[in-house]
Amino acid sequence: MSDSLVLKGVKDVSHHTGNEMLRLNPRGGGDTFQLKRWWITGGKNTVYTDATVFDVTTSSGTVKLALATNMSTNIKIMHDGNFVFTFGDHSNEINQIGLFTDAFKLIEFYEIPKQAGGPVVTVVPPGSASRPVAPVSLQFTTTSAISGTAQVGKTIQITAADYTGGIGDIVTNLLLQTSANGSTAWSFLQGNPGTAPGTVVNYVIPEAQEDQYLRASYQVTDDEGLNTSNSPATSQIIAAAEAASSETGPLAISGYYPLYNTAAGANAAGNGSNHTHEFSGVTYYMPEGVTFYHGNYNPGGGGGY
Repeated sequence: MSDSLVLKGVKDVSHHTGNEMLRLNPRGGGDTFQLKRWWITGGKNTVYTDATVFDVTTSSGTVKLALATNMSTNIKIMHDGNFVFTFGDHSNEINQIGLFTDAFKLIEFYEIPKQAGGPVVTVVPPGSASRPVAPVSLQFTTTSAISGTAQVGKTIQITAADYTGGIGDIVTNLLLQTSANGSTAWSFLQGNPGTAPGTVVNYVIPEAQEDQYLRASYQVTDDEGLNTSNSPATSQIIAAAEAASSETGPLAISGYYPLYNTAAGANAAGNGSNHTHEFSGVTYYMPEGVTFYHGNYNPGGGGGY
């Protein structure tokens, strides 16, 4: 909200329209503060000035407005509610006004013209402080995600959502949760406390998770409470892939030739089809469309079908 008032002398306030500006008294007594002349830089000696000081408070915080006053000062001060100040056109006996943080660090200062109606000059010194900024509630800008193959033994990537804002102390945790149906009854599986937004964490799916579903849950707690970004559920986790047999054929066993330990190997060696033979409980594949031997294979030649 906006506020305005008229200051006469060093302490008399009138025509006050709001409650954001409050004149302060020094702890040691008196009506004015002794402040270093904020509009002068350099020099060997520090020079102080009498200043009337106001606390100006909004939902964003508090600043201090200091006016180099004397008993003849007369000035109207207007505040827009966002720490932006303007001053009446008919100010008397005042040339310098400083805007400070609540800890008296200079933000900027205003040079008031000696002639009525002249422009007010705003000066922002190098390295000056900033105005307080209103805290912004936490808001997620992306959604947590899981990528990779939902299969036992596979490594998936769990990504924490991005967010902006946050009020006060912020605590984060990137959780991995599991469910039997992929929609309800999510339970804790793994946590990663302190995870920064956008962080990617790897996870190897164990056999115990077969037939389950997974999701990422990025949980961020600030002074306003818990904020959660859940990823979509994975597909149902399938069993680990069986190790592919490596082809070692063609083989000769008990006069049978050529034999292959995979159907693919036999099919590639013949016309694309095969028949099988079993030896000692192991199935072997014999290609069609080639010369083959059923118990009468002689490496020296002859006997083939």
